[in-house]
Amino acid sequence: MRDVDGNGKVESFDASCILLRAVGLPCPSGGGASPVAASVTVASFAANAGSEVTTNITVEGIAQLLSGDVKLRFDSNALEITEIRPSANLSGAAFVTKVDNTGEINFSFAANEVIAPPAIAEVRLRAKAAITERSLRSITATFFDAQGRRWNSLVTKVEENPNTLPEEIRLEQNYPNPFSRTSAVSALAAIYSGPAKTQISYTLPKSAHVKLMIYDLQGRVVRILEDAAQTPGEYMRFWDGVDEHGQIAASGVYIYRLQAGQNVFTKKLLLLE
Repeated sequence: MRDVDGNGKVESFDASCILLRAVGLPCPSGGGASPVAASVTVASFAANAGSEVTTNITVEGIAQLLSGDVKLRFDSNALEITEIRPSANLSGAAFVTKVDNTGEINFSFAANEVIAPPAIAEVRLRAKAAITERSLRSITATFFDAQGRRWNSLVTKVEENPNTLPEEIRLEQNYPNPFSRTSAVSALAAIYSGPAKTQISYTLPKSAHVKLMIYDLQGRVVRILEDAAQTPGEYMRFWDGVDEHGQIAASGVYIYRLQAGQNVFTKKLLLLE
């Protein structure tokens, strides 16, 4: 496939342009980025080791959805993806998937007419261990509407089972790592219109006062991402490579530290120019 709209990237929108032109319709030329992000949801699920389960991925907030490119990260030690298929309302749309089962799947879809929201895909999972929706780490996605506008989504919205709570405090490795504020070094930078961000996720099994902070290697506070009382659940915060004074942080290794009550966890991240 080629870069039909001439923006320097080959994306699902280019496929929609080809499909539209094939039936004598013009390619949308409005372009630009939507001022708001699309809302992506993963339906709740649970399965024991050896079982299979299906979950749905939906997107809301886009009135005239035309195409999309989605990347889903998951815990490959806990599950494998056995199938990704388009939802029923994508009937007639082009749908392509790439599954490597090393922790990441990609799929794209494109149509020559508006797609009815909200469901876009069904994902079949085989559990290697007991799993829930939290076994799916994060979603990054780019969508396009019938006016040619780009809609970005950086945060996974999970439709959690209210009876399922985390069993322990957990601090995840940031994603992407390394990341860059200004270039396409990171996966996020390639789809996000503006400075890239890295995602830091953590879970709480019970209520606690939480501090999530970025430090340099000299132990100096660079950025405070969270300092508040929180209830049990899963949380995500983002760092854009800017310090507490609004200055761009220098490239290098940083420490991020989660303190929940008396419990402290630390990990390293790498910021590149």
